[in-house]
Amino acid sequence: PLNFAMRPLVNADWKNNQEYQKQFRAYQEAIAMSRKERVNAGYDQFPKEPKRLRYLVSDVTQEGLSVIHSHNPRGLCLWVDELASWFKNFTRYNNGSEEQFWLSAFNGSTTMSDRKNSQNSIFIKSPFISVVGTIQKRLLTELANGERAANGFIDRILFAMTKTTSKPRWNEEEVREDLDRDWERILNRLLSVSCNLNENQEPQPIIIRFDNDAKKSLYAWQHYNAELCDNEMSDNVISFFCKLEIYVLRFCLILRMARWAVSDESQSPEIIEADDVDGAIRLTEYFRQNALAVITCVSEEKLNDLHRTVYDHLTDEFSTADGIKTAERFGMKDHTFKMFLTRNLNTLFKRIRQGWYRKMLCYSTNNVTADGEV
Repeated sequence: PLNFAMRPLVNADWKNNQEYQKQFRAYQEAIAMSRKERVNAGYDQFPKEPKRLRYLVSDVTQEGLSVIHSHNPRGLCLWVDELASWFKNFTRYNNGSEEQFWLSAFNGSTTMSDRKNSQNSIFIKSPFISVVGTIQKRLLTELANGERAANGFIDRILFAMTKTTSKPRWNEEEVREDLDRDWERILNRLLSVSCNLNENQEPQPIIIRFDNDAKKSLYAWQHYNAELCDNEMSDNVISFFCKLEIYVLRFCLILRMARWAVSDESQSPEIIEADDVDGAIRLTEYFRQNALAVITCVSEEKLNDLHRTVYDHLTDEFSTADGIKTAERFGMKDHTFKMFLTRNLNTLFKRIRQGWYRKMLCYSTNNVTADGEV
């Protein structure tokens, strides 16, 4: 599925690379000439090396990414087949600065990169870098290792995961033949939207506002999300819920542009409508549930043997008293069990009423797809 989604961008980059190779050959021919020969041949006296337009990057260092981004101010997408290789490389050249780079990039914070053996630095005032890839469920704990669970890194990732516990069966249902073509046409129209630059060659944003109904729906959802945060006991859960207020706005913009891409309108949209907000809220709630499932999986993996044994022997629903009895059977004291219960509310346990709890089992799946603007 991810390969299908990314294919139009791969095709666009392939065409851009073909054009770049043509321009680069012409550039090499020009610099091989004398200034007089260049003028006679119709070239500029001082030809500039062409810059390659691109949308995707893969295995790239932070420095290399900054260079490519400086040539493509509209933004980039880092596409890594295995997300584990991405975050495991954060310390390959230094200790932790690359992770801090991604934390800042999520918010579009200005980034500066000083290149080795060069007096020039790369200054990107408004970076935009999306990250997409896949990760296996057993590696989720590594994603949350170290400071990544505490510094908000994992909260910036949106997880798409299946609830199916069985391996899918082949069937006779066919994918319609024009699906590839339609999807490529949608993305190509989005890519055709011009990226206006100001006098400093920086992207000039266009403001798209909410109509009144859209704003009412958006504010009602934000009040609901704030109430969930107020009543939540897990700091990890609260941290992610807060990030959803950033994502819901991004989803509104994505859906508005996607609807424009399949319409007959020639001008780019200027208003976000109620349908866009409703769709954005549905997407946000989908990712909320998946995030809770991921947090639960990570919490399960971090249990020691005693905690895991007690958790496995608890019934799906239990009272505090029943839980204490189960814990005592395996040598866990009552205050230790109560602390275990409190610290894992809304990750391993859900309070269903006063004194009663339900175990929150994570989805049994071998692969989880993570998709996010980081």
